[in-house]
Amino acid sequence: MRKTPPFWFIISIIILSIAFISPARSASDKEKMRIAVLDFKADGVAETKAGNIAELLRIELVNSGSFTVIERTQMDQILKEQEFSQTGCVDEACAVKVGRLLSANKMLAGRVMMFGEELTITASIIDVEKGSIEYADKVTIKSDEDIHRAIQSLAKNLSLRNTGKSAKSEPEKIATPQKKDDKPKVEAAKVKPKEAEPRKADPTDYEGSRHSGIMFFGTYSMPFGSMGNTLKPLAGIGLLGELQVIRFDSVLLYGIAGGGYSYHNVKTSKSSNDSLGILTGWAGFGTGYNLSSDFSLHFSLLAGYSRSSLTQSENSTSYTSNDPAIMGMAALRYQLTPELFLSVNTAYSRVLYIGSDLTELQFGAGIGYGF
Repeated sequence: MRKTPPFWFIISIIILSIAFISPARSASDKEKMRIAVLDFKADGVAETKAGNIAELLRIELVNSGSFTVIERTQMDQILKEQEFSQTGCVDEACAVKVGRLLSANKMLAGRVMMFGEELTITASIIDVEKGSIEYADKVTIKSDEDIHRAIQSLAKNLSLRNTGKSAKSEPEKIATPQKKDDKPKVEAAKVKPKEAEPRKADPTDYEGSRHSGIMFFGTYSMPFGSMGNTLKPLAGIGLLGELQVIRFDSVLLYGIAGGGYSYHNVKTSKSSNDSLGILTGWAGFGTGYNLSSDFSLHFSLLAGYSRSSLTQSENSTSYTSNDPAIMGMAALRYQLTPELFLSVNTAYSRVLYIGSDLTELQFGAGIGYGF
């Protein structure tokens, strides 16, 4: 007959099993830190491209199994409830603030930069509790075809660092099949003070890719002031050429030259068809500011000379006058392609007649091509 093990022996086995299993489980849980990925800052590239790179890195961190990655939709929902926007959140203090709102242990911030023909992606892990950068890494590539492999390598290095291993002990080689020189350089970066970085615009950035352009537009002119009671509102057309002079980051300064023609019917007590046609040549300068990769805001100040022709239908008599003119214009442009754009304009113009000026408010739209 088999003897049953004593009760205290069974209890001892259970206690020893728990003692061995619990440390392993707690160590595993400790390693899986909660991390949130912020939108990457775009420097010389389109914002959509930087956003896509951040999303790809978020996916690779999930696949690595080293982190508990907070979903983007969950981040947006929590930040919206807290009435907090991560737009422009690029420094450590802001990242720490977001991390506390999300109850995250770590925050991942990064930049996507263009240097000549090379694209550099940087990523920094920020410790929310300490409020400082814990680790930083970067990857440089020469071809967009290598972006996926570069992000995989970057995620691997970040994961190794999180588990306490050295990223340098297992280097990741990223090779481009086409050219030997196209191999991206992957290296761990020590945290250094931020320095000024040269900016080269992405091909999808209209203001950075073009040096000159031409725009054709139509206007609806509304006279006001002393001549507003004499002339009826009517249409006009214009053609302007632009030549870039200088650029400061996302602000552009350019010269303008062109012309326009507007036509008005003259209000009279008689049933006549008197009309006023104004042909004007313009020259001046303008400035543009990129609101995003698709939209830009422009302001221009022009001066010129106009030739006005008043035709009286009753006796078929025509009177002409040559006078100076000025115009200020504001325009919102939408980029259809890197070269082609649409524009919505509003302008204030004034023809300086002797005795009484013609002042008009113009609204219009047009299409342009940059090259």
